[in-house]
Amino acid sequence: MATMVVAAVEGAILVGGLSALGGALLCIGIPKDSVIQYEEAVKTDGYLVVAHGSADEMARAKAILKLSNPTRIDLHENVKAQTGDEKRSGSGAIPSH
Repeated sequence: MATMVVAAVEGAILVGGLSALGGALLCIGIPKDSVIQYEEAVKTDGYLVVAHGSADEMARAKAILKLSNPTRIDLHENVKAQTGDEKRSGSGAIPSH
């Protein structure tokens, strides 16, 4: 994950208007409309949890995250994995404060 973040920070200039976080999320395949919403939530003292895994792992992560009464939970399919070549599911959640 750290490699993707560094790569995104280096490429953030190309993503105009997004922070390094937004650039990183966009680079791993999160849709831009979701990235903008996630950035706004983080700017207003929310927080973002990102997980990668199989469909079963994401279902388990979603069930666990629901226990914390999140503001929302989004699942994004076909998000790039750490290798960049392998496709896996990703889960982004913005729990409440």
